[in-house]
Amino acid sequence: MLLSNLCLIALASNAFFSVTLPIECYSYTTLTESYRNYQTFSGCCWTPYDTVSSLPSGWYRISGSAGTALLTTPIYSMNICGASYGGYFNGTLPTTAGGSATGTFCFYTGSPCSYPVAPITAINCNGYYVFYLISPSTGSSYRYCSTN
Repeated sequence: MLLSNLCLIALASNAFFSVTLPIECYSYTTLTESYRNYQTFSGCCWTPYDTVSSLPSGWYRISGSAGTALLTTPIYSMNICGASYGGYFNGTLPTTAGGSATGTFCFYTGSPCSYPVAPITAINCNGYYVFYLISPSTGSSYRYCSTN
């Protein structure tokens, strides 16, 4: 099935303009686990953790009980988001439809951003974000934290 990547956006003046969204906005894996959500879940430890085998590097969308985006607020404690080492996106989410931004994902392992993973890319898909996530580890208790 071929999906159009043309997006119409309404302006306050009732005018419309179109934006061609990147193909990544239509080709991703969805993460919906409630334990990822920093705002609604605390504690440790829910498996599988974000490892090479359970979360291979690729494009992901946060939705459902997981929230709507990666957490962008620093974390200063362990045992959060269902894992020993939760983390946040250290960057600015793009505000323009079709826009992208690159940052570092910082995992808290006892000190701020003690285990950085980069580059992490975020794309604004006009109503939701997709993120290129890199597998943080092969066997430790790491988790990409999300938020509403």
